[in-house]
Amino acid sequence: MRMNEPRKPGNRGTERTRTDGSLLARGLSGLGRHWILLAIGGLILLAWLGQGSAWAQPLPASPQQTVPGNTPPPPPTPVPTATPTFTPPPPPPPPPTATPAPSTPTASPTPTPTATPAPTFGLILAQELLPPLIWQGKPATILFTVANPGGEAAVDVVLRDALPLELTVVGVADPGGGEVLLDADPHTGAPVLEVSWASLPAGAQVTVQLLVEVGSQVPDGAVIDNIAVVSATNAESSTAGLSIGMPPKILPDFLE
Repeated sequence: MRMNEPRKPGNRGTERTRTDGSLLARGLSGLGRHWILLAIGGLILLAWLGQGSAWAQPLPASPQQTVPGNTPPPPPTPVPTATPTFTPPPPPPPPPTATPAPSTPTASPTPTPTATPAPTFGLILAQELLPPLIWQGKPATILFTVANPGGEAAVDVVLRDALPLELTVVGVADPGGGEVLLDADPHTGAPVLEVSWASLPAGAQVTVQLLVEVGSQVPDGAVIDNIAVVSATNAESSTAGLSIGMPPKILPDFLE
């Protein structure tokens, strides 16, 4: 029978050391595979949940811890000096603009007639029958006399006579240098005489001879009245009357 030979101390230690190293290497190899599988499974799970982007976010920085100690106090914060701000006063409001009133058309001023100065003199008119006695169917002459006693010339002198119907105008023998106009009254048909002069000098006079005839239908005892007027622009007017009597109805005894 063969007896086991005793091992040498040096060889046993070496073999034990190799055996322990092989076991350690096998354990670490199996542990590494285990962690790798867990990491892969975790990534798959995160991708499935849609949170894979969380791995790309940076990790928050760890707050710095201040170690209490003799830390010097911070310097005082300087207080800013307030600079006074100059605010200009607001400008005065503009004066209110007056709203123009609606324009009212201005009526054209009525020209004031120039007052005619009062005449300082008046004309004189007189009339006379020639012959002084007349009867029906007989002609006669009415003599008009126009005088200017003033100190200046009379301007636009007009003699006008609206004769009665009992008298018929035969004609004008002497107009005295004036312009004659014979017409008839539109209402009564009686004859109208008008004689005009441009001017009559101061102190001058003119005469007009009007030929008339008494109507045969005028009864005895009748009286025919004739009134004439003379006027001028710068002189007072004047009138004169004439009464023409017909023979009486009863003749006096000394005429029989």
